[in-house]
Order: sequence, then C-alpha cells, then structure tokens
Amino acid sequence: MDYANNQNLFTLINKKNGMTENEAFKYFIQTAAAVYFLHEHNLIHRDLKPENILIDNNDNVKLCDFGWCVELEIGNRSTFCGTYEYMAPEIVNECPYDSGIDIWSLGVLLYELIHGYSPFRAKGNKNKDMEYIEIFNNIMKYNFKIEKKVSKECEDLIKSKFAI
Repeated sequence: MDYANNQNLFTLINKKNGMTENEAFKYFIQTAAAVYFLHEHNLIHRDLKPENILIDNNDNVKLCDFGWCVELEIGNRSTFCGTYEYMAPEIVNECPYDSGIDIWSLGVLLYELIHGYSPFRAKGNKNKDMEYIEIFNNIMKYNFKIEKKVSKECEDLIKSKFAI
C-alpha cells in the first residue's frame, strides 16, 4: 500500500467541523472510486468510515483497514461487523447482505463530510448499550435530518445511498 503521511479523513472532518459540498465531493468521489474498484473485483470493505480513509501529501484519499474485507463470489454474507454508525440495516438485522452495505456507508460518509458528524449518531449521554440501541433504531427508521444547507443534488445523493 502507498504511504499516506498526512492525516485520516476523520481528523480532517473534525478540524473543519464539516466541509463545503465542493470539499466533501473531492473526498467522496475518490472514496466512491476506491469502493467501485473493490466491488468490480467482487470484494466488499464492510468498514468504510473516515478513520479508514487516509489523506496523502497530494490531498488524495487512500482507503485502508481491509480487516473486514471479503470476497463476495461465494454468495451473500451474514457476519455482524463494521462500525455501528456506518452499519447498513441488513447488518443491524443480521440478514444476508452484499456490496450494497458499502454503498450505504458511502451515504453516511457523505453526510458526515458535510455535517461534521454521522447521521445516525446517538444523542445525549447514555451508557454504551443504550447508545448502540439508539444508533440501531435510528438506522432502522432512517432517522436522520439534513441540517446544513446543501444543494438538491447533494441531498438526493445522500438520501439515495440510504435506499438500498
């Protein structure tokens, strides 16, 4: 893997507290291209999130952490894995899934790039079990709100990623 000596996307998002659409699309499109490459080779990442997207010296993304990555050629998967706020409903429900779960995570990523936080996060101080339950309920009910002014196209793209 190429060396990426800059920060990860999570650090960048936090520094900026969200990004403009143009900034967000630069990182989103590069990440989507990396996911497309994986899918074209029958692989699913299963843990797409800003922490797993490195930024190199040229401000380009490098997808990393392939620990949950698997081949899809043997059929749908059913392993419960990934990061809670990025999990697709199929994983939360422990149903068989395919590469669509990465598309779901791309929608979460685009939202977070623009807003500075994930759409299905738990709000308030709760114990970890209650936090996970709230996150899973938000995912299952598609309970999120676009809170920043974005173009109609950006809003449609975010919402389309959640329509697996």
